[in-house]
Amino acid sequence: MKVHVTQWEDKLRATFEDGRDLVCGDPQELALQLRGLGVSSADVTLPDWREGDIAPHSGIKIALFAAMKGHEKAGH
Repeated sequence: MKVHVTQWEDKLRATFEDGRDLVCGDPQELALQLRGLGVSSADVTLPDWREGDIAPHSGIKIALFAAMKGHEKAGH
């Protein structure tokens, strides 16, 4: 299940390929929710800085992927 994560106001918006949205203010919490829905880090894409204000900052990207990969290792 592919998910595209963008910055939306002061939150993160995860848009699924079927059009559903999940909005969360914390990248680690979002990672936990995505993992709970069966999404792996390989299925997540984020825009880069060239796409403007919708691109999450580097620290947010790192926190999101670190949390997702940590949950993947824990759950094998």
